[in-house]
Amino acid sequence: MRLRSFVVVGVLMCLMGCGPRGDESAPTTALSRSSTAHPGDHQGWLTTQERSLATAIAKRQQRKVIGTFIGATAFVTQGTPFDPGSDCDLNKRFLNIRLVWKADANFAHSHLPGIPDGPRKDLLMTVDQRTHHICETGAGYRNVGAAAGETLLYGQWPSKADG
Repeated sequence: MRLRSFVVVGVLMCLMGCGPRGDESAPTTALSRSSTAHPGDHQGWLTTQERSLATAIAKRQQRKVIGTFIGATAFVTQGTPFDPGSDCDLNKRFLNIRLVWKADANFAHSHLPGIPDGPRKDLLMTVDQRTHHICETGAGYRNVGAAAGETLLYGQWPSKADG
């Protein structure tokens, strides 16, 4: 009887929390900005669903890194974001998430001698919105910051002027 209770609870949780899959129709959310928005608001052009997904993934990835966190932003691209032939190499809308830390973040790279890193590091992830999986990840170590048109998810705006 106890096992049956767990199964019933599990099914109910899935029904409440599982969203539509890529092959099912889902309600669409129009791209919109507040009528009072201006470029300094860093609101970007994400749908409500994209912003929610980006925030959830950003927070999950942020927990994996130790360091002084600055901010998380997101933006969308169409087509192949970075690497032709990767899992993201399809002609569809992708969600990109940028997480920015100070240089004390615990991820590193091998760089050319004599070329110092900047005062910030970032992780840039591309998410397949159909599967919600990260299909590309990159890192930046110099001139790090958000571009105009990105949406601030949380934290402080990571201006390139500071990075």
